[in-house]
Amino acid sequence: RKILRKLELPLVIIGQRMEGRHCVYFDDYRSVLSTTRLLLDKGCQRIGFLSAFHADEAAGRERYRGFCDALKAQGLMESQRRFEIADFSIESGYEKIQVLWRKHGPLDGLVCATDEIATGALQYLKEAGIRVPQDVLVTGHGDTELSQVTTPTLTSVHYEYQESGVRAARMLLEQIDGEGGTVEEMMLGYRVVEWESTDKKMSL
Repeated sequence: RKILRKLELPLVIIGQRMEGRHCVYFDDYRSVLSTTRLLLDKGCQRIGFLSAFHADEAAGRERYRGFCDALKAQGLMESQRRFEIADFSIESGYEKIQVLWRKHGPLDGLVCATDEIATGALQYLKEAGIRVPQDVLVTGHGDTELSQVTTPTLTSVHYEYQESGVRAARMLLEQIDGEGGTVEEMMLGYRVVEWESTDKKMSL
């Protein structure tokens, strides 16, 4: 971040908010607030979180903060301790869900910081005979192609990545043309795409 702040070249940062720099980013805090509330609204009381590294402000700290605040609003502060930090991979999700389950299981809800992490978690849960969504509801993040090929399909958060690219390109061109004098920080919205991994009807 220090290096980026010192650069005097035309620059637009995508996916992270940086004060004083042109950037297009997403509402990582409220998106996980929403997925956690979704599980709470479906009756989950023992929810765990597989987080990304907290050194990553967006995917790490902001998403974990959304998870914690959703629980806090329901008086479930003890659930904030039910988390493990994974890297951005299926393998890490597979590994860290085992640690989370050993420390805090059984859980009835699982929020994951990325679809890759969630995919690894789903793989382990299936092997362990823990049924999704019958025993535990699971959400991912990113609405990637993975969310549609997992079994069950994965409820996730959709971001408008194409729109972010278009808006970032516009900002960059304005800077190159000398029209981008005022720093622009743009936060785009999101939507929760619900699929089988949180479908309570499948539990019946």
